[in-house]
Amino acid sequence: MFFKILQENKKLKKENELLKKEARTDYLTGLLNRKGIEEKLAEEKERINRYGAKNFSILFLDLDNLKEINDNRGYEEGDRALKRLASIIEENTRKVDSVARVGGDEFFALLPETSKEEAMVVAEKIRTQLRKEKLNASIGVAENKEEAQRQMQKQKRKNKTG
Repeated sequence: MFFKILQENKKLKKENELLKKEARTDYLTGLLNRKGIEEKLAEEKERINRYGAKNFSILFLDLDNLKEINDNRGYEEGDRALKRLASIIEENTRKVDSVARVGGDEFFALLPETSKEEAMVVAEKIRTQLRKEKLNASIGVAENKEEAQRQMQKQKRKNKTG
């Protein structure tokens, strides 16, 4: 009887871990979702406060023209573009970085122990690789979430006008 209870307990624990992971993961890209990245951001802020670690930088990315891709080439092609952007971000960030899809075409990368200047190098690598794929994204780089979003919106307006 005791052995059976242990087995059932182990099974339930495994199922809970899977549910917890699914609750923090974007279904399309496999990246963290908004809830997952907010938790990582809180952990990083705590790490800085507790250990006096170097600050972090943030990339806020928005895939340009997703609506046009969906309207003209179909949603499957739009999904492929989102997955490709997710892959490109992951390919150009480190294992210690956290990448998330936080909205329909918006992505967020948390870069611990990274200055704004270092993050700008990462952003440029992503832009370069996207151009090769005939994709474009507006990218904001900052040392806090709100400023990164503002920079991304500024870049998006610039991309639309020129």
